[in-house]
Amino acid sequence: MRPVRHQVHARSQAAESGIRHRARERHTRFKLPEVLAMAERPSMPAIYAALANDDGRNDQIFDDVLKSLEAKRSPIVLTERKDHLDYLQQRFSKFAKNLVVLRGGMSAKDRKFAVAALNVPHEEERLILATGRYIGEGFDDTRLDTLFLTMPIAWKGTLAQYVGRLHRQHDGKKDVLVVDYVDSAVPVLARMAAKRRSGYRALGYVME
Repeated sequence: MRPVRHQVHARSQAAESGIRHRARERHTRFKLPEVLAMAERPSMPAIYAALANDDGRNDQIFDDVLKSLEAKRSPIVLTERKDHLDYLQQRFSKFAKNLVVLRGGMSAKDRKFAVAALNVPHEEERLILATGRYIGEGFDDTRLDTLFLTMPIAWKGTLAQYVGRLHRQHDGKKDVLVVDYVDSAVPVLARMAAKRRSGYRALGYVME
């Protein structure tokens, strides 16, 4: 019975916060490269690598994030791969003000730079790029209102941990939004998306 009670508690918390919780699925055109499509059971690391290197998918993410910034939202972009994080940093560096990159093993200099960028006035544009593992280590920023989930996950506990970063109370925060990239053409990724979908609902999110 514990999972049921937890789901009810999560939904009631979402309702009582006064903040609208939204999850938006963004369907991609990603297909497995031929070498993976022909494999009997391609490994998840290989699939993640293909996702990280897909130009069309990355363009979709890039455009969506820029629109979020233009709408004066405060987004964080999560990935599960360091090479994808490097790519995103390079891609956004000329387009986003106050770019913050968070990853494990940061140097003291990098941490100091990140803290300075995190603490800019709330009316200033800011974009955070991070690995899911880093965010799972207790990162807290009340300003966040939008999360871009760029890599598929399946476990609801991880999902709850990630979206929980949006749930901190902050002046003027009326809604939070998760943008979830769904790769429906790949069966294993479509199944993972279905698990996330039920996870969002259990956490009190309205699907868009």
